[in-house]
Amino acid sequence: MRNCCGKDASGGGGGIVCYRSSAHVHDNVISKNESERGGGLSCLGGRSARITDNLISENSAYWYGGGISCDMHSSPRISGNIILANSASSGGGIHFDGRSPSILNNVIAECHASHDGAGIYGESGTFDAMNNTIVFNEARNEGGGIYCEDDCHPEIVDCIIWNTWGSSDDLNGCTATYCCIQDRDSGEGNIHLNPLLVPGPLGSYYLAPDSPCIYAGSQSAEEADLSNLTTQADSTPDTGTVDMGYHYPIPE
Repeated sequence: MRNCCGKDASGGGGGIVCYRSSAHVHDNVISKNESERGGGLSCLGGRSARITDNLISENSAYWYGGGISCDMHSSPRISGNIILANSASSGGGIHFDGRSPSILNNVIAECHASHDGAGIYGESGTFDAMNNTIVFNEARNEGGGIYCEDDCHPEIVDCIIWNTWGSSDDLNGCTATYCCIQDRDSGEGNIHLNPLLVPGPLGSYYLAPDSPCIYAGSQSAEEADLSNLTTQADSTPDTGTVDMGYHYPIPE
């Protein structure tokens, strides 16, 4: 990890602000920051920004996006991050409003929302959420996993959404396919079996060898560009039909 941020901000982006930028925020520790929006990181007009392979943890926002907040002019690619133990009024892990961000292959865990959307909160627009592990998040109101307002139309595929708490469903205002969901949300390819998460070399969200999420996704691992990564603690590369959930780098 290259940087560690630990400052407070009253505006957007307690740790980092991408303002009208196509910045690549890569391989950082962004931790214990505070802001009104985007406790860890805020994208303001960064249509082609990339947020990859960071640890974004223990940040807080008074309003939206404890970990990451994206405004209506932003369409960042958010991939390969561990987004852990962040909090906000809505969108404990990630919040966005408009455009079409890509949320690909992240862990979003142990985040809290005092209102809605502990893992992800979408106000409007579209987004792709693929191969994310969204677990152990808590919303006081609705959407322990993902909360979408009426103008938000996501595609949620190949994700694990498990052990989330709130007064409503794991998914609120949206549907998913080929996902492992604790609440019995209908959708093509969905399963409702314990994913059997275990600790491993680089984190706590690997799949046990007998996990029902192995070989249970919607496409091949090669098509998903994940065949050089692993979901299993023994570092077995993902081959054949893609596994659901987050894929870790294979230690050298």
